[in-house]
Amino acid sequence: MRGCANPSDMSGRHRPALLVIALSAFLGGFDTYALNLALPTLRDAFRVDLAAVQWVVLAYLLAMVALLIPAGRLADRRGPRAVFLAGLGLVFGGAVLSATAPALGQLVAGRLAQGAGNAGVVAGGQAALALLFPRARGRALGWLHAATSAGFLAGPVAGGLLIEIIGWRAVFLAHLPLAALALAVARRTLPPRAPGPALPLDLPGMLALALGLGALVLALTQLGAPGGAGTALGAGGVAVACFVAFGAVERRAPTPLLDPALLRRRAVVSGLLAACLIFVAMAANMFLVPFLLRDLLGLAPTAAGGVMAAVPAAILLLAPRGGGLADRFGPRLPATLGAALVTAAIGLLATVRPASPVWLVVAALALYGAGAALFQSPNNSAVLAAAPAGHLGAASGQLALARQLGQILGIALASGVVQARRDGGEAAAFRDALLALAVAGLLTCIVSWLREPVVPGRDPHRRTRQGGAHD
Repeated sequence: MRGCANPSDMSGRHRPALLVIALSAFLGGFDTYALNLALPTLRDAFRVDLAAVQWVVLAYLLAMVALLIPAGRLADRRGPRAVFLAGLGLVFGGAVLSATAPALGQLVAGRLAQGAGNAGVVAGGQAALALLFPRARGRALGWLHAATSAGFLAGPVAGGLLIEIIGWRAVFLAHLPLAALALAVARRTLPPRAPGPALPLDLPGMLALALGLGALVLALTQLGAPGGAGTALGAGGVAVACFVAFGAVERRAPTPLLDPALLRRRAVVSGLLAACLIFVAMAANMFLVPFLLRDLLGLAPTAAGGVMAAVPAAILLLAPRGGGLADRFGPRLPATLGAALVTAAIGLLATVRPASPVWLVVAALALYGAGAALFQSPNNSAVLAAAPAGHLGAASGQLALARQLGQILGIALASGVVQARRDGGEAAAFRDALLALAVAGLLTCIVSWLREPVVPGRDPHRRTRQGGAHD
């Protein structure tokens, strides 16, 4: 092999770095699905309700939202290796804390650490790949996405076996040997520093956004709780104040979390809004489906994991098709079709009752995965195509932020509806929560169809003699 004489050589001396970053992506994907499957078990083990156990997921997502963009800027300042190693160390420590948690509060703290750590892993890992494979960046990122998808597929199946045979703590213990291996290899293979100017961190904006989202989630989940109206009103007021402060901070920040050059473009804003809305709808699979499978259908963790694997399997099969359709017809048609399939799948899930056949849920989840696959690539491509030249990295960060925000809001909304409708029975509560999420899917269809058209094959970053890039 020729080492790194050719930066596009994927089999050169930087291959171990690619493998260790891919391993970390696999762990992140595995954790997402395995832990979601464990939520009903955690609820029963800690004897709490759905509104309490949701914080196991929300703590992770809130930390990711608050730290993903700052972690990317730290990678520019300190180098990707430092950020990646610090993040992986937090993931390891958070897994230990979670696996040994005697109470729900400690588990939530462990998940908060894991979310903060994964923000560093994602930001540092992608920055490292950009440095190590400058002429094969697309192929390297393709391996990263493939590893994440493999984790998504393995998570529900292996997670179900671990939960049923050993218990929920095994989901976190499974991280430890692989995370330790990744730490050891990453120390020797990742680049120690990155070129480029050090950008200041928008710490006030980061804090205002995190506090505002946390308060908003608390307000949404307390709306349906007994005696929760006062708490919901107070938390809602705090959320509004934090979001107002966030807007004021962002207008003055030298490097704001939200890139103003992107927000001036209609096609970018519509794509970000569509990404956020579709992930609100996708809380159906990420949060409600494990409870539906366990509580309504009475499936054991292993069987429930096999059913949930229908989603990542469909995504793996159809994701390339979504990108190909976008290249041929533009992003509007496939993205709208994908959102429509997701919405239809959620509506189908809303019809599930205790006597419903398992194949109905498998069919709904396969349809859901197909819709997600058709939506994601065209929508992401549309946002990146509409971004101004030199702002592609910022656009990628904004897309990740929109997805995380959507998941947070979707889980809070679903939990709030279930809490409000619990007196009508489990089936009615799940039905109404799923229908509320389906509304977000319908809104995604509208936003996707009304987006600014993108001409297939046209390079929007190519300047013309008449006036430069299109605004």
